[in-house]
Order: sequence, then structure tokens, then C-alpha cells
Amino acid sequence: MSQTTLPWTRTERVPELDGLRGIAVLMVLAWHFVGVMVDPGAAPWEFATYHALRLGRTGVDLFFVLSGFLITGIVLDRQRPARQFLSSFYLRRSLRVLPPYIALVGIFWALVAAGMNNRGVNDQTPFWYHLTFTQNWWMATNRTFGPDALSVTWSVAIEEQYYLLAPLTLLWMPRRWIPAFLLLTALSSALFRAWIYSGPATVISAYILTPSRLDGLAAGGLLAWLWRDPAAHAWVVARARGLAWLTLVGLIGLAGVAVMMARNLAWHMFNWGHAYLAILATLVVACTLLHAGSVAMRPLRNKLLRFVGSISYSLYLFHPCIFGAAILLVGHKPVVGEWRDWLLVLGALAVSFALCAASMALVEGRLIAYGRRFRY
Repeated sequence: MSQTTLPWTRTERVPELDGLRGIAVLMVLAWHFVGVMVDPGAAPWEFATYHALRLGRTGVDLFFVLSGFLITGIVLDRQRPARQFLSSFYLRRSLRVLPPYIALVGIFWALVAAGMNNRGVNDQTPFWYHLTFTQNWWMATNRTFGPDALSVTWSVAIEEQYYLLAPLTLLWMPRRWIPAFLLLTALSSALFRAWIYSGPATVISAYILTPSRLDGLAAGGLLAWLWRDPAAHAWVVARARGLAWLTLVGLIGLAGVAVMMARNLAWHMFNWGHAYLAILATLVVACTLLHAGSVAMRPLRNKLLRFVGSISYSLYLFHPCIFGAAILLVGHKPVVGEWRDWLLVLGALAVSFALCAASMALVEGRLIAYGRRFRY
């Protein structure tokens, strides 16, 4: 039976969303592991391959929408008084987010203390920015992503800032204000991103400053509200077929996004591209919810894909460090035409998956299970 015929329940887990997380992290991995091997100036096929793989960076946009949907949904579903809810919320988020992150940052700074100093590991970014999840502000101010091993943590910082402030903000306001607030936040973020890109600030500021990337989180939050409000939910369900076609058109339109990215990445992405991706990712999540359990969604219920989704956070965090170590080991950037370099990439991928699977089995999974003792 399709999800469209079932009422929403706050205790329900949608396995297809884990599949979407798996797709999001695989997109990022494809860009970071394989995209680095391709020389867009070498041959026409490499040019096309490079810019197709470049779409993998949009996996982050999908992550933002999924996170906004999850966190806002948790706030809307709360069953305990605000103070007890916030205690449980921050404890459970800490148990989920901090262990892998602290492990990564701890290993990184241990290597710095041991004297390592290269592109991947160095003391360029002050330590306390990583501890306070404010490194994206430092990166924007200093016009650099910092050492490669921690370069992807800008998006983690944005999500943590959202996790900190969103519950406080949403609990403070009347529930009827929430959809308007989230819509205004999304629109303001898209306009801010275009404005800051048009000004004297650097491109990196438009990409990683928190106000520049709130549209995806807010769009996911708005979907969470739509999915829980009875009238809004009925309105969405009645238009399930139309939304599916709109989503399909949007996915086909990604080819156009790739072409525009090849012509002028920054102008197109900051003026309309990221807004397009936020809307498309929201439509994808909405269609996944509407048709959860159906035959069409069977690929997203694949056990292997869902497993990848379950370890997506650690994979996202650790893969630059592992791949960087592999490149240091061989002493050169991998290229498409060398079979030994493909072995290097596959080996780094295998180590990344093995490490993160072990982390989930031995540490993360147990802490997540412990956190479930604390009700929202």
C-alpha cells in the first residue's frame, strides 16, 4: 500500500530516507574520489565526465534538506515540556554527532602536534573553531577551506548551528507561525547568497556562510510541517501525481545545471542553482514520503544502500582524511589512465567504508541506542 493512503504517525520510520542519505553520500564520494582523477582539459569525454561528476557536490544540498526535515520534525513531534525536550534533544544530538567528529578532530590535532605539516594536515585553522563548530566563519573570513583533512566540516558546522538554534526558535513561536517563518528563512537565505556573491565578499563566503545555506534546511523544515499538519498533508497527498512529474522534470533539469556549472559555476549556483537544488531535494524527499512502501521506491529500500545511509555521517567526515593519506602514500595525484591509481582509489574507498562500518558497530550504534532512552 502506498504511503499516500496512510496517516502520518510520529513514531514511523521511513527506510527510504536512509536510502536517500546513502545516495547523497555516494554522490559526494564520486565527486571527491573520482572527480579528482579527471582532467577536464584533456579530452572532450573527460570534460563531460568531470562536469557530470561535479554534480556530486550537490549531495550536500540533499543532506541539508534531509537534516531540516529531521530536526524540525523532531521539534514538531515533541511530547514533553520544553525544558525536558531540549535536554533530551541536545543530549541525543550530541551522542550522534560528537563521537566521530571528536575522533576526527582529535586525530588531526594529534598529527599536528607530532609535527605533520602538509596540505592535508596543518595548523592553519585555529583549534577552537573546530571545537565550537564555527570553522565555516573562519574559512569565509580567511578565504580558504583550510587543511584538506577537515575541509568538508564547513557543512557539519552549519548543521550544528541549525541544530542549536532551530529548536529554541521554533519552540518560542506559536506553531501557526512556523511555516511562514521557515518560508521567509528560505527566501532570505537565497537572496542573501545572491547578494553576498554580487558584493565584495569572496565566492567562498557565498558558499559556506551559514545565512547563505539555510534555504535547504528551512525547506526541509517546511516539508516537515506540511507533512504533520492535517490540512496541508491532505493537500500534498491530493497532488502526489503532479509532484512526482514535477520532481522528474527537475531531475532531468540537472543536466542543464551541469551545463551551466561548466560555463560559470559561481554565477549560476549562487544566483539560482542552490535554490533550484533546495527545491528539487525537497520535492525528492516529499515524493519519497508520499510513495514510501511502493514498488517505485524499492531501490531506496535496498539494504546495502540503507546501510551506506546509516554510516553516511562518518563517511562524509573521514573520507578526505583517508583519501589524502593514500595520495601522500603514493606521492602523486591519481589519474584516470593509470590502473594503479584506480586501485588506490578503490583501496581508499574500501578503508573508508570498513572504518565507518566498524565505528557504527562498535561505538556510534551503541551511543545512538543509548540516546533513545531519552524521550523527546
